[in-house]
Amino acid sequence: YMNCDLSLLEKVVITAATNFVGVWIVKWIEEKMRKDKLWLVQATFPIEYDKYLSEHSEILGLSYSSIALRDNRHIIYNFYCPTQKESEKAKILVKKYKGKYFASESKIL
Repeated sequence: YMNCDLSLLEKVVITAATNFVGVWIVKWIEEKMRKDKLWLVQATFPIEYDKYLSEHSEILGLSYSSIALRDNRHIIYNFYCPTQKESEKAKILVKKYKGKYFASESKIL
């Protein structure tokens, strides 16, 4: 390949295309082989959304816990998401009810 009668530009284009396709295939395989892990999505909301959040969480089938803060203005919801679909549902709720959140992935101990 390096000793063939191609110009430098042709060799660069072939190498770039091969790398692009190869990386894409490997990422696709990794995505298919990756197992779902438990994600904790912890979000803080204004307290007035508490009733709606609990109702919608039940409707969507999300596992959650909630803690009211001492300031009586905010509430923390912990969503436990074992699949990517449930993580998306939690994210939709967070955006709809103007929450601030962070997510953490479970680790193997």
